Amino acid sequence: HCGADQAGALALVARTTVAAASLLTPAATYVRVDGQVVGTGAQLIAAGVLPNGLWQHRNGFYLNPTELVVWTGSNGDLTALGTPTGTCNDWASTASPSGAFGIGVVKDGRWWSYNASSCSASARFLICVEP
Repeated sequence: HCGADQAGALALVARTTVAAASLLTPAATYVRVDGQVVGTGAQLIAAGVLPNGLWQHRNGFYLNPTELVVWTGSNGDLTALGTPTGTCNDWASTASPSGAFGIGVVKDGRWWSYNASSCSASARFLICVEP
């Protein structure tokens, strides 16, 4: 959930039926709240190094060291469907053993693909995009 004050914003996560890349427009430019360009849709889909990091909340505050983890549902490729184990059972279960995450305070490929964590873990965030 990306927040009621973000009408039209979508969580950039893989699902078992929808790849995260389908939520992005390759030719569009995505920017943070402070106006810094994060990258084009194509750059985000490639899950590589971004011009600027994602590390800003929608209220303008920046992520701090305890707010590193962003749910992604897929380690590696934004064009791939998520798996039940990578998506916390399609984002429906905190009892699922694991979910894929990235690190929200880096610009390299780890922003999307880093590791897996318990689905019941606290302090996990979402990358929200507006189509």
